[in-house]
Amino acid sequence: LERVLELARRQGAALEVVGHGASPALALERARRVARLVAELGVPPGGLSVRAAGAGERVELYLVPRPPS
Repeated sequence: LERVLELARRQGAALEVVGHGASPALALERARRVARLVAELGVPPGGLSVRAAGAGERVELYLVPRPPS
């Protein structure tokens, strides 16, 4: 997680955390747990978004363009 966060900082990108699960609630819970870990490492304000996706048992992190301030 630290390497992904450092890459986002260097590129001026935000992070999107996408959770997958048997239900939307489970997918979102997985994404939130990982997002909390990322936030504890020091994500800048506006640098983190969370969403649920389809079935599966994983959480994915994506570098995304930072929203305009």
